[in-house]
Amino acid sequence: MLHTFMEFELDEAQRELRFQGRPVATQGRVFDLIAYLVRTRERVVSRDELMDALWQGNVVSDAAISQVIMLARKALRDEGESQHVIKTVRGRGIRFVAQVESRERKSQPASLAHGGDPRAVPLEVSAPA
Repeated sequence: MLHTFMEFELDEAQRELRFQGRPVATQGRVFDLIAYLVRTRERVVSRDELMDALWQGNVVSDAAISQVIMLARKALRDEGESQHVIKTVRGRGIRFVAQVESRERKSQPASLAHGGDPRAVPLEVSAPA
C-alpha cells in the first residue's frame, strides 16, 4: 500500500518513508508506528494498543513509547506544539490527523523489473500457426 500525505509518501511494501521523493531515514519501530497510525487514522490509538501492535505485548516504559512518537514526529517534520500530523488526545492516546490518500502500489513495468535492460525482459513467443 502506498499512502501520500502533505509532501510525504509512505510505501509499506518497500518499508520506506519519502519526503519530496527522497527517502527519510527511520528506525524500524518508528516506521512501524507511522504505518500503524496511518492505517488507523480514523480513530485515537491508546498507548496500550501501540504496545500490543508494535511491541507484540512486551512491556515497555512510557518513556520508550514517547521516544518513538517523538522520533516519528521528527521524521514527519511535525512539531509537538502544532501537531499537524500526529495529534495527542489528552488522556486517550494519539491520532494521525494529516489528510491521507491511499492506493495499491503499482507493480514495476517489465522493462524496469530487470534493471531497465530490455534484453533481460523475457520475450513472449507464440506457437506457429
